[in-house]
Amino acid sequence: MIELVERLKFKSSDPKVTRDQMKVFIQQEFKKVQKVIADEEKKALHLVDIQEAMATAHVTEILADIQSHMDRLMTQMAQAKEQLDTSNESAEPKAQGDEDEPSASEEEDT
Repeated sequence: MIELVERLKFKSSDPKVTRDQMKVFIQQEFKKVQKVIADEEKKALHLVDIQEAMATAHVTEILADIQSHMDRLMTQMAQAKEQLDTSNESAEPKAQGDEDEPSASEEEDT
């Protein structure tokens, strides 16, 4: 921006520069400034896109970790259920075996 001011001062102090030439020069300089601004806007938007992509990647990584933990917990729950079912199955025959045998009081009645 300082360079622009210096160029304007130099051009305006030149006695050979006409009013029309000065007007064209200012318009050219204004177009240059507009281009710089547009380029900076593009850079800023690009940086925002990069930040969004990084955030998305981070969230995806966290979700993958959560899924991994959920899978591990589901496996552990399935194993615990299987052990519980096995334990219940082995306990059931004992309970049925106890019912099949006549109790001591029933034997006395006969």
